[in-house]
Amino acid sequence: MSLGILTYWATSVIIYFFCIIPGFLLVYSSSSFNVIEKFMMSIGFSFAIFIIPLSIVAIFHLAFWLWIPLLTLCIIGLITFITFLRIKKQSQSDKHSFIAILNVPELKIVFLLFFVQFISKVFLATLLNHPVLGADWFRYTIVYPSNYLDHNWTPSQDRTPFFDLLITFFYVMFGNNFWIAQIFSCLANSALLLPAYSIASKFFGRKVGVTTFLLLIVNPYLIENALYTWAKNLTAYFVLLMFYFLFCKKNYLFSVFFSAFAFLSHPYALFYIASATLFLLITRKSRFFQKKLLYGLLLFALLLTPYFVWNTIVFGSLLPSRLIYYPFATQYYTEVYTTPYALIRSFFNTSLIVPVRNRLLNIIRSLIPIQVVGYLITGNYRFLLWHFYHTYPGALTLFLYLLVIMKLLRLSKTRSIISNELKLLSFVFLPFFLTAVYWGYPEAGFVRQTLQPTVPLLIMFATNELHFYAKKFSAWNHKLVLFQVFPLFLSGIEGWIFGKVISRFEEFETPFIDLQLFQETGLHLSDLYSAKLLTGGPQGLLWNIIPLCLMVFIVLAIFVKEKEIGGFLRSAL
Repeated sequence: MSLGILTYWATSVIIYFFCIIPGFLLVYSSSSFNVIEKFMMSIGFSFAIFIIPLSIVAIFHLAFWLWIPLLTLCIIGLITFITFLRIKKQSQSDKHSFIAILNVPELKIVFLLFFVQFISKVFLATLLNHPVLGADWFRYTIVYPSNYLDHNWTPSQDRTPFFDLLITFFYVMFGNNFWIAQIFSCLANSALLLPAYSIASKFFGRKVGVTTFLLLIVNPYLIENALYTWAKNLTAYFVLLMFYFLFCKKNYLFSVFFSAFAFLSHPYALFYIASATLFLLITRKSRFFQKKLLYGLLLFALLLTPYFVWNTIVFGSLLPSRLIYYPFATQYYTEVYTTPYALIRSFFNTSLIVPVRNRLLNIIRSLIPIQVVGYLITGNYRFLLWHFYHTYPGALTLFLYLLVIMKLLRLSKTRSIISNELKLLSFVFLPFFLTAVYWGYPEAGFVRQTLQPTVPLLIMFATNELHFYAKKFSAWNHKLVLFQVFPLFLSGIEGWIFGKVISRFEEFETPFIDLQLFQETGLHLSDLYSAKLLTGGPQGLLWNIIPLCLMVFIVLAIFVKEKEIGGFLRSAL
């Protein structure tokens, strides 16, 4: 086994615990949350902690490689010391609570599944040199982190900076290599599984929660979004946390906090913040609540103040993003890079039929993969996978998409909808409507652009429908697990097929990436020290499988007893 493989897998494990422990210690002593909620929040709070030393270095122009590790260790040490003092002050009967909290079977199972899916994605990252399409991954992981490390603190004009700041932090802590960004992305872009499990368990019960969690783990679309080093799934993590604390816990302070970090991860979070605000204004009309909502919006603006100040210093504007001009682009998104005057003039000189037609076509393409069918007929496979993941049939997998349709048809025949289902549906349809109005130019579909948070919510609906039919057929009631294995198997097969598609045109797309992305920096693809290059690529495949299996076995042996697995799964399945 090579040194590169040992380095890669050891660093993966360190990053995993490094992203969980600080945040978990920060919220550990709170009695307002159960252990799953603390674990669910730990990654988000850890990321918030990591931004503090980076901000100090930026403000005072300090040396990255000395001060960021030093300040990080000091902050984590202080949090650990304060947590230890709180534990020590507890009564003797409660002193074992820290150990007891780690022995909760549900936490062990969730932790195990989350760890297994993480190292599985870390393994998949060793099979790809780099993402094969698009420019976002390159800017998030190469362009802006390189600028920050050179003390050029000019942020992206169109995207909020939280993800590339975190990438910069991890480059400083673990080494300035692309494979570090790949490992981080596998964790950060998988974190949404935790709030999705909590929401599903809260709204539909633990059985639906566990099945949803398993389906999300094997979902090809979510796996691809984790391997693609960008901020879309991380944003969905914060959006789902906002949803959970707003509608499940009624904790408006934490909801506002996570909504701010959702926006700082990607501007599309505004569609969900606006949807939540609109839903609350419609359903809760008391003056007292409207005051609380106003205070929440003020706190949201206050949390974003440092970002607004940063933009004002660099660009002379609070929000310099050209994304605000997207509704006026009628043919291509590149139209927004013209002057605002020219763009708006062109929009009003265009027939009204064009923007209306574009929006209707975008809605249809999001729900039905029309372009993908056309590519299959013509044999044009170049962007087939990319376009398929812009649609709900691609994002949910075909079987679960059909279950969602069946669920919606069944709900349409009922006179009353359960409150929880109404909240979930509102959080799917309102962002979809806002996106449809916002997107002015033709698209392959909305899902990959702004609708990542709706994917786990719809999978919850599909899972709930799966359980409904399992209970309806009493002969199968005691074999419910078969109803769960079947969609898992289908999702796995679909993921394998798309994996083969990716592997077939990876080299084919290399000239496209070289010409479009790397010419502006002078870099070449060979300059990216990826996980595949570090671990030996196909030759290192077998050696990468060994640590993958070994880690699963060790975690299984240490954290979970056989009785606990059986007991929890029997109650959940």
